[in-house]
Amino acid sequence: MFGAFKENGLFDEETAASLKENIYSNGHKDDPMTMFVNFRGREPKIDALLEKRGLN
Repeated sequence: MFGAFKENGLFDEETAASLKENIYSNGHKDDPMTMFVNFRGREPKIDALLEKRGLN
């Protein structure tokens, strides 16, 4: 999720509103993958995990 803010700016209101609408206020109504795709517009990539673990 943080990648969206890194791409659009930490204080981007549109990204924050999308996160709130598609993730936080959704609760467990939808499948987590569906919620992520609705927020990011794509399926998750492994790049962030690899980077965080120093394997990139």
